[in-house]
Amino acid sequence: MVGPSGAHAVERAASRAHAPTTTALFAQPSYSPGQVAQLRVVADASQLTVQPIAAFSKSPNPYAPIAKDPPVGPARTVPWRPGSGTLTVRIGKWPSGVYFVRVRSQAGQVVAPVVVRPAHLGQASVAVVVPTYTWQAYNRRGGDTWYACGCVHTVDLTRPYLDGGVPYNFGQYDRNFFRWLARNKARVDVLADDDLNRITTGAELRHLYRVLRGDRVPWLFAGTGLKDGSLIPGYFGIEIDGTTATSPPGTTVVATIADIFPGETADMTYYTTAAGAEVFDAGTINFGGAADNAYVARMLRNLWTHMSGAMSSSPKPTSRRGGGSG
Repeated sequence: MVGPSGAHAVERAASRAHAPTTTALFAQPSYSPGQVAQLRVVADASQLTVQPIAAFSKSPNPYAPIAKDPPVGPARTVPWRPGSGTLTVRIGKWPSGVYFVRVRSQAGQVVAPVVVRPAHLGQASVAVVVPTYTWQAYNRRGGDTWYACGCVHTVDLTRPYLDGGVPYNFGQYDRNFFRWLARNKARVDVLADDDLNRITTGAELRHLYRVLRGDRVPWLFAGTGLKDGSLIPGYFGIEIDGTTATSPPGTTVVATIADIFPGETADMTYYTTAAGAEVFDAGTINFGGAADNAYVARMLRNLWTHMSGAMSSSPKPTSRRGGGSG
């Protein structure tokens, strides 16, 4: 994701959307522990209170306000001249993941999301790519959201992740998943997205996966009772990945939601690269958001156990069917 070139990007976004009196976003989507991040701020205030917070809400409600998430560092109050400027924020030695910086003033508060990369890539067995570009697809700020109408074909990646002062609906999909990671103490490398998933517009519908090749990845479904032909209960859909002619060779379509949209199929896929890396794609954005679903939670535990090497003796699957998305 390309960050803004300076504070003028924040001003432009703020004026376009008739934003609240305080707006904030980071100059880059991700930083490493110990780095000094640049936080672009527009605020009609004489002082600001800045504090880093985690995305691991203790509330069972996935829609709980992000600004109430637990802090991971002390709050500091700084003098401010009304208008735009830049604050420095030192990234702590936090586990790799998604965090926010809360900016408060007498006019209210906003939060700016940031991905904290691992200090050294490759130390964890599992990598999670955070869909920072997809966040912008949902961002209604400035009228750029792809879901406003069919006339919108591009979005401004430099906009703050805000809609009327409230962060876009981050909680429903991503925060449940990161809460699950924290609760299960899963060690991962979290990276910022540098590509767009295929996004299909439409109303949120309840669709169920059907298991196709559970025999190819028995470790994924261990303990779930699911087998070929079984339906995975849950709430899935909206943004999907599907197999194509250019998908990696040897991809296994593990489960699918056929005709989730007219002519569109969501495919849960798994494949190994020539170098031996294993790649799993859930196929729908809602899969991670369903981390509290008993079936999905067990599959996630199985996936992490396998990917972390504890089940590395499992045979690698092969498939006669090409296609899949990484």
